[in-house]
Amino acid sequence: MTKKFLYGIFLIIGTVLIGVYTYQEQAKVDRLINDQTAVVIVYGEGEKESLGVRAFLSVLEEEGVPCLVISNAKLITADPEDVLKSKPAIIYPDSAAAVLSTDTAGWIASYIKAGGSVQLASDAGSQNRENKYRYEGALFDKLAGIKRVVENKKSRDVFLYGPVTFSSREDADYFGIPRGKCDENNNITGYRYGTLTYTYAYMYTVETEESRIYATGKGPKKKVPLLSGRHIGKGELLFVNLPLASLKGNGDDLLLRSVLRTFLFKMVKVPHIVSSPDAKGGLVLNLHIDSNEEHASLPWFITHGYITSKLKYSIHITAGPDCYVPGDNAGFDAEGKGHKIVEDLMRFGIIGSHGGWLHNGFADRIQKGKLDKEGIKKNIEINNRALEKITGYPIKEYSAPNGVFPQPESVEILASLGMESYYYTGDIGSSPNRTFYQNKMLSRNIIAFPVAVYGNKASLYEFDKGKVSDKDVADMLRELVDYTVKNRVVRLFYTHPYDIYRGPYKNAAKQFIDYCIAKQEHGELNVETMSYFRDFLLRLINTQKMIRWHDGVLDIGLSSKEGVGSMVIAVPKQYLNRTLKLPATVKKDELYYYVPTETNSTDYHMVFRYE
Repeated sequence: MTKKFLYGIFLIIGTVLIGVYTYQEQAKVDRLINDQTAVVIVYGEGEKESLGVRAFLSVLEEEGVPCLVISNAKLITADPEDVLKSKPAIIYPDSAAAVLSTDTAGWIASYIKAGGSVQLASDAGSQNRENKYRYEGALFDKLAGIKRVVENKKSRDVFLYGPVTFSSREDADYFGIPRGKCDENNNITGYRYGTLTYTYAYMYTVETEESRIYATGKGPKKKVPLLSGRHIGKGELLFVNLPLASLKGNGDDLLLRSVLRTFLFKMVKVPHIVSSPDAKGGLVLNLHIDSNEEHASLPWFITHGYITSKLKYSIHITAGPDCYVPGDNAGFDAEGKGHKIVEDLMRFGIIGSHGGWLHNGFADRIQKGKLDKEGIKKNIEINNRALEKITGYPIKEYSAPNGVFPQPESVEILASLGMESYYYTGDIGSSPNRTFYQNKMLSRNIIAFPVAVYGNKASLYEFDKGKVSDKDVADMLRELVDYTVKNRVVRLFYTHPYDIYRGPYKNAAKQFIDYCIAKQEHGELNVETMSYFRDFLLRLINTQKMIRWHDGVLDIGLSSKEGVGSMVIAVPKQYLNRTLKLPATVKKDELYYYVPTETNSTDYHMVFRYE
């Protein structure tokens, strides 16, 4: 075989590959100007697999939003008004679009003025083609109405560190931040950490009359805009001066999810599939049972209605006979003294695993480095087997004793044991999600359920230690339910039965349970297990979504190999300056109609005509 022949073969192969790539890229441009409605995620040169794209896309998949991911170079070859006909929103994530061509700013300005909406990260267009920071100003600064500051001309420091402070409680509510995640000054707080500190670019607003400032950071001389909106022509710009993707990549999902939901669902009002079953609030009541104290508290719990067949619970048990050290006989002892109680609890929900056989001893040994990955797995496996002998079904849910859950090995262990969901002290205050660690998604199938918190407290035991009054606890728990209902999201609340049995919150806890029952019976809330919400979320993620807009008609199609099942489509009352009217029997709020699918078919299709 001659060199000339081989060269010819390679040349043909290379030509074919280039042709395929060119065809694929042109197909993306064609998708920009067809009638399929999607939110456009834009990346810069070489950034298709960046953290920004992966993090934003993961959240949008979980929120039921159809997306198109495309390079900025391809985006700006299309006419902005043609793109707007079916693509009402464009997003430039952080960590994905620092280097952009200089003519991008003009293209984006035309798109917004024509009626489009853009969410723009502060680092988008902030570097030149040599990957050097544009100290004189990034591409979109004028459009965003801001001016960057270089504090130190020698070191050229351009970043600051400080709290995220919402301009008012109403602005925090607008962005869907739970009240338990803000302090009295509207600063975002962390579980056991107090006020959190974030990184942001040093800048200030230069056109204050045209800008709506939702959140700020501290600057040496004046406040720094972190979340700001501007109406430009017929459209709107949301400028985000926070590293949302980086936060998501390191176990803090809330801000990214909250900003995306606010931008797309409240500002733009895009059609989407609601991420909570039945478009209701969702709540997981996660009971942690870890010691022999529960031998007395659980029968009392059942007798007095704190656990009831009207609700479903995720009940996680540390099954061993010991709690702190082997031989102390302080454990729940699921195979012995606790056996009958486990059988009684099975009718109230799903039994899950609360760690590795002895509660405090397991957590303590992990923290001291005395249990390696194989040792952690062995202990969880022993715990699971003990519970499976009683329940007769595989243990699929998990919660870590004392929240000790080293990543990524813990999720890898759960996967190897066939487990599917877990209580999580990362992503605090947010929705169930496929969490990230060190900028990588840990699993596409195992779902993290972040804990709902109130400042630095999560369980009733922590409220008691903080001397919080029964009335205040009752108000906070009621507020949690109302938050899930208002925002149509899922949250997890956890506590130990003995926190109520021996603590001061019997009245608050009973009011909470009764309120959950009332909201559920009224059709506003689902109180269900982790497994229930996990299965729904994966079905939502794996369902193909097709939304087309043409001549005032919104055409929505869903497709799933497992069957579409019961989902709810949020259909905007007004879309691209047209109005939809549906029968009064269709559930609605001020922005959307909520249309259920209710089908066992693998395909679903519905048409909505706007006037």
